[in-house]
Amino acid sequence: QFFVGGSVFTLSYPQDLDNGYFAPSDFLLYNGTVGWENAIATNLNCRLAASLGRQRYQAETTTATIYEARCQTQLSPQFNADFGYSYNNVQSQEDADDANNHKVEGQLRFSF
Repeated sequence: QFFVGGSVFTLSYPQDLDNGYFAPSDFLLYNGTVGWENAIATNLNCRLAASLGRQRYQAETTTATIYEARCQTQLSPQFNADFGYSYNNVQSQEDADDANNHKVEGQLRFSF
């Protein structure tokens, strides 16, 4: 039910072509994750996780945090739904000035 993990991610490109892809000359992210996942009701499985680490982007080092809450339910033998929320402050090209990213996601799956 409980889990721990860790990751290291780095990117280093000779030049950032500014073509829409995240291609920094200096990017490093390392973090540790703790979480819990379990069935909390019939046909309802949920996961809570938090990650804490550091990131280096353009010679500036800051704290990197990620929070996630996600649930999956089986509505019928052929129909599933996922829904969740996540927050992170990990840098990317789209949010170079403000890296506070909130995301609400949902997915419906039908098997046939």
